[in-house]
Amino acid sequence: MLATTFNPADKGDGITLSSGDLSVGHTIDNQNRSVRTLGSRGSGKHYFELRLDSQGSTDAVGFGVADSAYDVDFPSMPGGWLGGSVDSIGIYNGTGWAIWTFGPGNVEGVDYLINDTGVGWSVGDWVGFAIDLDASKIWHRNVSGWYGNPAAGTGAVFNLTPSTNYFPAVSLLNIADSATANFGASAFAYAVPSGFSAFR
Repeated sequence: MLATTFNPADKGDGITLSSGDLSVGHTIDNQNRSVRTLGSRGSGKHYFELRLDSQGSTDAVGFGVADSAYDVDFPSMPGGWLGGSVDSIGIYNGTGWAIWTFGPGNVEGVDYLINDTGVGWSVGDWVGFAIDLDASKIWHRNVSGWYGNPAAGTGAVFNLTPSTNYFPAVSLLNIADSATANFGASAFAYAVPSGFSAFR
């Protein structure tokens, strides 16, 4: 099976794709826009990597996953940026390694669940993601290692919505923001956790 790519027909206004639809750029400043992949998964254990290629001063490049209801073109809350609604989870390199998601029972656009793991990354770094869709869990790592242990099924950063198909996704805010994905078409930067396979 061929590895997936980002979907040219499923991206926000201003988002550009290159390098075989694996690299993402932006042509509009201060407007959150996102892109999803061609393929989604609703079961199994999958791994993929995203690399921060460049970023503006706001550190508003979001990595994560989204379902089919997530609005890739809404410029502000509750869409456009990953984690801005119940339909997505986004990871941002701000004051630390923060993950934002809309929490059940909260006021959408006001209250968000935040899990700051305190570990950041730099331009040129790959960030690895392991998603166990049977257990509805997600983990991520940087050059120093995993936050949690996906192989053991422990320490997940957040629980995903059960029985939901998820797409890897990226959101950008500025023209200076860009990123690249690896879904398994080439060698990964890190070892795939035991029990997981490339997101294809």
